[in-house]
Amino acid sequence: MVILLVLTQKKLLPVSIILRAAQSIQEVIRKDAARFDLNPTEFAVLELLYYKGDQPIQLIGKKVLISSSSITYEVDKLEQKKFVVR
Repeated sequence: MVILLVLTQKKLLPVSIILRAAQSIQEVIRKDAARFDLNPTEFAVLELLYYKGDQPIQLIGKKVLISSSSITYEVDKLEQKKFVVR
């Protein structure tokens, strides 16, 4: 079953504002991460470790929503860049 929801301009405005704000925040994060040669996933891993402390690699992957093979690759890159140690 498909239900069509009609959004009035009044209801759409808050959603639009939130989306624009999120895009602005993402752009600031992207630029800041680029200064340190970090991709968004590497930044997410570092942010997780900053706020949660040491974490098992499997848990890091689950928290930043990437596969176990990908998280190993990302952590390897962060280790090469001297951002983390195992």
